Amino acid sequence: FRDTSPYRDEDLFVAQNSDFSARCTRDAATPGICLSERRIGGADFTFRFPRSWLDQWQDVASACATLIAQLNAARRVN
Repeated sequence: FRDTSPYRDEDLFVAQNSDFSARCTRDAATPGICLSERRIGGADFTFRFPRSWLDQWQDVASACATLIAQLNAARRVN
């Protein structure tokens, strides 16, 4: 992000050919943290994970999708 932006110390990662994206703080005195958001129906999901996990972003995206599917299945049962 630009230095004049409120997000100036963050980076945006967007995967090609996937709906995965994450906004991440940079490593500094503490390790960087990423947020990935998804809107499914009327619900907003925010996933928080260490920036160091970006190397395995496909696994993170898959785990997020699995969790959303499990939550949707549980909602249908109740």
